[in-house]
Amino acid sequence: MSATISSRLQMLCAWAGPAFVLSFCVGIWFIAGYVPPHDPGASALQIADFYQAHPGRIRAGLLITMFSATLWIPWAGALSAQMKRMCHPVLADVQLGCGIATSVFVILPMMVWLAASYRPERSPELLLFFNDFAFIMFVGLVAPAYFQITCVGIAALADKATNPVFPRWVGYFNIWVALLTLPGGLCVFFKDGPFAWNGLLAFWMPLTVYGVWYPTMFWMLRRAIHAQAAEQVRRESPDRHSSSPSAVSAL
Repeated sequence: MSATISSRLQMLCAWAGPAFVLSFCVGIWFIAGYVPPHDPGASALQIADFYQAHPGRIRAGLLITMFSATLWIPWAGALSAQMKRMCHPVLADVQLGCGIATSVFVILPMMVWLAASYRPERSPELLLFFNDFAFIMFVGLVAPAYFQITCVGIAALADKATNPVFPRWVGYFNIWVALLTLPGGLCVFFKDGPFAWNGLLAFWMPLTVYGVWYPTMFWMLRRAIHAQAAEQVRRESPDRHSSSPSAVSAL
């Protein structure tokens, strides 16, 4: 029973990954309207127009996005549980810590955008500052997610078990995903081009990479949890069979 409960809890945490992706896209993209990102070269008046046009919709979308960001933590917890099966508890703990930091760094720019939308009648220059601050934080803070995904990759590559938790290709896949998220950190140097916060390499490439990483890792995580549950059942079954005769003879 304990093995079943553990597997179910891990699976519930694993499903937090797809739930994050869905609610995040709905909130920030379809409701709040921050994707596609604003042009970094937009004037203060253009940014002010955005906040003044539909402040209520912006707030609703950002609140949904903030809620979605907390789902990153149980997702990281499920990854951590499987990484500990690889005998790499330190990497599992680092991955979990970076997952929590990533969740926080997704929430913080949402709070800044909410502050901007709270009083859209503010000076356009002040709204421009809030908008710049949030976008640089949102796109440029790549370090926690980079180290989180790198830890998963290293753990998968270092797993020498006969039946590894994740196949070896998952390790290489995570290393490449982590590397392809790094260009976002360069957005602080550019206001246009591929490395600007709305650019191909700084925003759209990491977004696409995450769009591939989440379903891939969800599938592999789901498979690993099922494999762990089956292994626990096999370990427990002999004990049950061996205990039954003893119990009968004792009667």
